[in-house]
Amino acid sequence: MAREIIEISQRSINGTPRGFDWGEDGCNVELNEVMDEYEELPFRGHDEQITSTNRGNYVELINLMGTFDLKLSEHLSTATVFSGLSGDIQNDLIQSISNVLMKRVTLEIKNIDFVSIIMDETTDVVSKSQLSIILRFTTHEGVQERFLGFVDVSQDRS
Repeated sequence: MAREIIEISQRSINGTPRGFDWGEDGCNVELNEVMDEYEELPFRGHDEQITSTNRGNYVELINLMGTFDLKLSEHLSTATVFSGLSGDIQNDLIQSISNVLMKRVTLEIKNIDFVSIIMDETTDVVSKSQLSIILRFTTHEGVQERFLGFVDVSQDRS
């Protein structure tokens, strides 16, 4: 999935990677190493200024992709009005990825005879109740689970 996102990003900005192995094994190894580096960082950072050491996964990964893509790098360094790093853009990207994943899960379970729905409610650090939704089913590859997301079920959302 991560490779597909990079390929989509690469097509959408029409960039040319420089000095990077986008081959089957090279990309996966490099991307796994990158994701290990950013594990447990939030998608959005609290401080996304250039001097911040923790700007969140989105900004850091976009900057990393810019090191391999001349057009993206140029855009990030020269954009004065639209850099693509705003909170709205990040939220739109999250929603787009969510839509793609939901379509993929829908296709995946289309011909499955039995699917169980696992729901669990918990309270987060700011006392908001969240319901997590997971689908569990069996394929020829074994038991599969797909996390669908969190739903805010706080009383103030009633």
